[in-house]
Amino acid sequence: MPGFFVFPLPPPQSEVHRPRLHDATRHRAESWPAALSRPRRFEPLPSRVPLHTLGPGAGRLIVGVGGDDGSAVLLDPQDAAGAFLVAGPPRSGRSTALVSIAAQLHGHTRVALCSRPGPLRQRRDLAVIADAGDPVQSREALQSLPADGALLVDDIDLLDDPALLDGIESAMRRLRDGGGLVVLAGTTDAMSASFRGPVAQARRARIGLLLRPEGAHDGDLLGVRLRRRGSHTDPPGRGVLAVHGRAVPVQVPDPS
Repeated sequence: MPGFFVFPLPPPQSEVHRPRLHDATRHRAESWPAALSRPRRFEPLPSRVPLHTLGPGAGRLIVGVGGDDGSAVLLDPQDAAGAFLVAGPPRSGRSTALVSIAAQLHGHTRVALCSRPGPLRQRRDLAVIADAGDPVQSREALQSLPADGALLVDDIDLLDDPALLDGIESAMRRLRDGGGLVVLAGTTDAMSASFRGPVAQARRARIGLLLRPEGAHDGDLLGVRLRRRGSHTDPPGRGVLAVHGRAVPVQVPDPS
């Protein structure tokens, strides 16, 4: 019809239905107990920590700082069954870890075998420091060890004299039975490929330091599972303490 328009009517407004909260449900929600503790906070590991700032270990070794709060990580030498490994690539802090452990073995006759110059050879508080390349020096050093002494061998992966390796293994058995300690340091790859001799014997305890580990293959040395990661940005002394299948991230203290 001319002049007649039809305006469409707006659709009817739909009613919004909100579920009603049951009284019992509301009561349970309002009476839910508050959190008893704060969320866990993980402190980043420092790139360097002086050993003297950590205080005495009270008969235990301070192998590093770590854990959730960056506190001292302690190890009872008796738990190591007389043997402790320090493994890592070159310039990972192996020698620093050896010196740090040696500085804490008060009351033990400490004997060191060194294949080349390094921090351990510069110590003046050790009973004997022998050149591992000299058969006479090495034999006399091993013979001077009492049953409760401590033997520290740097760069054991460089030793290939069967008589010297047999002497170290014999000393390990003597120290284990007498309450002493043997600490062997070397590259992770070389130690992992060792299936006989002192390193193989020490691996059975599954206790040691893995410095700058790069993946699961490094963890195989001490029986721990590690994630694959790049370690080239880690400072020297950064790694994990492996103890019977457990791995704790640590930063090795600097004894200087």
